[in-house]
Amino acid sequence: MSLAHYTVWQRGHGLTSALHAVFFPAKQHIRNGIEHGLGLGPPIGEKGANTFLQEWLFFGFFARVTDEDIDSAEFYDKHYNVVQTRNQIVERKLARWKKREEASDVVGCSPARARYVRASDALLIARRFISKHVSHGAQEDDDGRPGYRHETDTCTRLNNAVHEAVDTKLTLSIAVLGEILQRERPGPPETGCAGRDEFWQDPSSESRRWGYSKYCRQQLKQNNWCPSEIPWLESTMPGVSEVYYASSKRHKRQYNHSACSLAECKAPPLEALGHVEGECDGKCADLGLDEKEVERVINAGKTPLVTCSSAHGELSLHEFDLKSDPPAAFCALSHAWEDMILNIGKDARGGNNRRVYQCRLRKMQSDFNNLVRAGNIATQNGDVPFYVDALCYPRQLAVQAIALNQMQLIYSKAKAVLVWD
Repeated sequence: MSLAHYTVWQRGHGLTSALHAVFFPAKQHIRNGIEHGLGLGPPIGEKGANTFLQEWLFFGFFARVTDEDIDSAEFYDKHYNVVQTRNQIVERKLARWKKREEASDVVGCSPARARYVRASDALLIARRFISKHVSHGAQEDDDGRPGYRHETDTCTRLNNAVHEAVDTKLTLSIAVLGEILQRERPGPPETGCAGRDEFWQDPSSESRRWGYSKYCRQQLKQNNWCPSEIPWLESTMPGVSEVYYASSKRHKRQYNHSACSLAECKAPPLEALGHVEGECDGKCADLGLDEKEVERVINAGKTPLVTCSSAHGELSLHEFDLKSDPPAAFCALSHAWEDMILNIGKDARGGNNRRVYQCRLRKMQSDFNNLVRAGNIATQNGDVPFYVDALCYPRQLAVQAIALNQMQLIYSKAKAVLVWD
């Protein structure tokens, strides 16, 4: 996935040689390019800063990693005067790159190892530059360990005016390109020496992150995402490409988040889900489990799961040892109780009465059955058991501690996990 287009900051069309696309430019006109790019040298203005980044960290970076000369004219849309990455330009270059490397994949091939090292260096330098100097808070330290999160962006902390001029769509494009190159990169050539191949492996996924995109954060806020949701989204998504995709979608919840902060959402709580529209007349019963039975199952070291009969709408409790004897397939629903989404009534103590409308349970059962069957996974007795905290999470504090320890196992072993949106 890549951005459709972004502004042309390039001085002019030109060929970037893979052999000369070094990452500390020595040419006279950008001799102090790194210092200029960081805002440490003489002021170069908005155009100069973005030209530097586009030449150095898009075309030069692309050429260096793929070991192919890049003609920037291929990326220009003359009609709209933008750089665009559609029309399968990137895909064709990646396919040629992988084909070349696979053809030269000979054990002990020194040129192949040299190209791999150059590509590794280019990825590392570009990743550090983007995550540290033009992203919204550093994602990692130099050595790959997770770093401290800052609520303000890097350019504000450094107080460098040149950073304010950087095109956030351009820096996002570079980060997306970097993630694509990391994902599609051919594996390292075999050394032919036992025990040495592991030293050629790429670092872990955490140390390959490309920072937090300022452009994505701005888009998420414009599309009505709460500021407190944004760090959660960034930390759980695999990379900036997925965050960019999420930022292009307007949030369905029409709440005013203008008073919210990164630490707290001050918007009104979500309304509980009622009956399933179009599938229920609003008169179906509400169903629940015997809380003592739920506690007994958890105290026995097992996990409570439920099914709702497709034929009769009857709610049944099942107990499984997920470690030693899990069901052939089960699913889970996340955070219905915490967000009070299934809160349809109160008990004598004023808390959630732990009951769910029958039509809503039937809808869950149908959705889970369809998800599992689509994966050609065998089920037990037709209906797939599932976990929903509004029914399966205990009320007693002592038992809750045991249930919390089961959560990771539940969500990791489930064939599908649905998260409320």
